[in-house]
Amino acid sequence: MTKDSVLKELNSFYKISDERLTKLLEPFLKAKSIFDYHTAYLKESYEKLKNGRFVRNYYPVSAIVVKNYGTVLLDGKSVVVQTRLSVDDLSSIDLKKFSGLEYDIYSNHERNYIYYRSTDTNTNIKDKIKNIYDNDVMFEFYFDEEIEPNELYDF
Repeated sequence: MTKDSVLKELNSFYKISDERLTKLLEPFLKAKSIFDYHTAYLKESYEKLKNGRFVRNYYPVSAIVVKNYGTVLLDGKSVVVQTRLSVDDLSSIDLKKFSGLEYDIYSNHERNYIYYRSTDTNTNIKDKIKNIYDNDVMFEFYFDEEIEPNELYDF
């Protein structure tokens, strides 16, 4: 592959990503007075492997950054919703309401240090929270890349 063909492929990928981002933004545009958000390309994104570990992607990913709520990432394979929570807030959440969703709760400082996965039991997290050494953690939800904009917005 030549450099020009690689750049052409990248441009094609980002065009598709930008179109998808625009579609996902529609409900947020209607609620502009409620949410303060902006779009961005974030570098240092991570991809979750089948074995549960994360590897760094060296290319930027499209994102919707919603102030005081979190970030929605489009990595080309899925839609990922990230938010940061204090350990106190985490301890008050009933994770049963996220039944059926795939998510991870991991260290804010070390991505591969996972405190809790959606496959763990709810009682298990109560014990794990007691041993969290961070003041806050990252809560990340994984959705199919074809999620409907209103479904994402309602989440």
